Amino acid sequence: MDRFLFDDSFVTQQVESFKEEFEENILLSEESLLELEKNPASREFLRNLMRSFHSIKGGSRVLLSLLQEAELKEVVKKIEEVSHLLEEVVQQVEGEEAEPGQGFFDFLYRGIDILRSLREGLSGGSREGTDQLIENLRREAFALRGQETTHLPVQENTQSVGAGNRALRDFGVQFLELFRYCLRSENPNWKLLEQNALFLEKGCEGENLQGLKTLLGEVRTACREGNREGLERVYQKLCQEFEGVSASSERGLLQPERKEKPPVFQDFHKIRVDQEKIDTLVNLSGELLTLRNRCGYLLRKAEGHPLIREFKALFTEFSHILTSLQNVVLSMRMVPLGVLFDRYRRMVRDLARELGKEAELIVEGRDTSVDRGVAQMLVDPLTHLVRNAVDHGIETPEERKKAGKPPVGKVILRAFQQGGNVVVQVEDDGRGLDPDRIRAKAVEKGFASPEEVLKLSDEEVVNFVFLPGFSTADRVSEISGRGIGMDVVKANIESIRGEVKLASQASKGTTVELKIPLSLSVVSGLGVQVGGEEFILPLENVEALLKVPLEDVHNHHGVAFVRVRGDVIPLLFLGNLLLPGASRGTPGDAMVPLVLLQVSRGKCALAVDGYTGEGEFLVKPLPKCASAWGLFSGATIRGDGKTILILNPERLVELTLGGLTFDGKGSRFCQP
Repeated sequence: MDRFLFDDSFVTQQVESFKEEFEENILLSEESLLELEKNPASREFLRNLMRSFHSIKGGSRVLLSLLQEAELKEVVKKIEEVSHLLEEVVQQVEGEEAEPGQGFFDFLYRGIDILRSLREGLSGGSREGTDQLIENLRREAFALRGQETTHLPVQENTQSVGAGNRALRDFGVQFLELFRYCLRSENPNWKLLEQNALFLEKGCEGENLQGLKTLLGEVRTACREGNREGLERVYQKLCQEFEGVSASSERGLLQPERKEKPPVFQDFHKIRVDQEKIDTLVNLSGELLTLRNRCGYLLRKAEGHPLIREFKALFTEFSHILTSLQNVVLSMRMVPLGVLFDRYRRMVRDLARELGKEAELIVEGRDTSVDRGVAQMLVDPLTHLVRNAVDHGIETPEERKKAGKPPVGKVILRAFQQGGNVVVQVEDDGRGLDPDRIRAKAVEKGFASPEEVLKLSDEEVVNFVFLPGFSTADRVSEISGRGIGMDVVKANIESIRGEVKLASQASKGTTVELKIPLSLSVVSGLGVQVGGEEFILPLENVEALLKVPLEDVHNHHGVAFVRVRGDVIPLLFLGNLLLPGASRGTPGDAMVPLVLLQVSRGKCALAVDGYTGEGEFLVKPLPKCASAWGLFSGATIRGDGKTILILNPERLVELTLGGLTFDGKGSRFCQP
């Protein structure tokens, strides 16, 4: 019997590739549907929807022809059926003149949710209840298409080369698609075509497939020679070999004026790399950084050696190459935030409908990139902030009209780079925070006395929302009102060396700003000494280094402060928190070394014993027992092999000063 065989590694590779393309097409279909709902007359978004569903269906059929595992095949069959249902309904609407109604949109949203659930099933996730959901979707599809409610048969491609040889047919169709693209391309990738021809040729066995193997051999030869005319002749023969995929039925795809790319082969200059391999590469480059620091340490100890000049020149060259390597490697982990932001469009749409509101999500700075690990840490905080914006911020259409606002509220997700950090803002044009209501809630819940809250400005009082258990919601719902959320957002962002700021204006709206590092793998830091120990402070928080006379240090209600450049700012003694009882400074030294820090609360000074210099350091994660307080964001290895802790300035200030903030003018300390 004629056979088409692939080894297990090839099948595994195809499964992983399908998962990635499946996820991409789900996101693309949801994005197109959201745009179509705003512009129902657009045929472009309808066609985009059809392409996405068709790509999912085509990919699942190819995968089905390769799979042997029964459980996985069952999931892929369901994906094929659901994508076919969605494609059929979209195709029918695309052929009608009337704009699609709300039932059409609700149907597609439900279908996309089922596809997303099945995507989890591919990775071993739960698929409980999907059979009933698919059955309901099937009935809905028939109702929308005006047919009787019976089981919808999934169309099968006509078999072509040998009975039951579906794998050869499906992979051959994909190969012909690539072949057509190469023939009409101005800069064809003959190497890729040759490699795919070799895959196809190796999979053929049996005398009846000898003719196909011969043609594929001719393809590989012509690819190596760059013989376009010869390839066009072979293409015609291959179309005849794959019966039902003839050249005449391909709607003129060989014509050179057609420039669009098939969705399966979008960019031959890009390759898919397993994320684990990239992570390993990042870790190895980080280890090289540690080795570089150790080499620098040894060079300083080798001063006076006859070859020290040559060693230093070699070390400098090595440092330059390592810096370039790190920049490239870290860029491989960078992802545009637009990919993350777009996922919240559906959430805004569904939540607004649930609450009887109208809202749209606007994305700005979508090309701003961050490390993949940072992006993952942003998912939960942004989810809470966007839900808050729709639930607490955006008013109902009636309320907005009375306030002179358009009925549709806006939630803006904005990102931009600021030095070595990325700033992400969640902004809404809703009702804003009511300072008086926050004051009342703070007193009611025992967070502050009436006298204390009256001393706070409107800008300062909003910081109460970051305290655990604080909420202004009058009722507890599925969405909010439990008093959890903003404190967790703050803790999560500060755990990655970030900071959170909040600004709100009654009746105008609220903006929450997250300032986060570009990468978590490497930190530029300043080494400081306290009590004979060394610690690292991130340079992004260091504003200046200076020394002040001891008599300039004062105490105010139990808090030390110092006057720096005309401002009176809090002074923290690092040793008091980290090394209680350890001796600090040099006996008889009348000058106190300070590090001027900039944190979300404002400026503060940190008293240390001395400085050990700046550098770049590989960040190693800490065990939970060491990171429970959040005082340290990681650890690194010094040139002499000793482990040094990396401080989290935001948490350091919070633990030392408690709830105190300082306005920098010497007027008051504030307890938000």
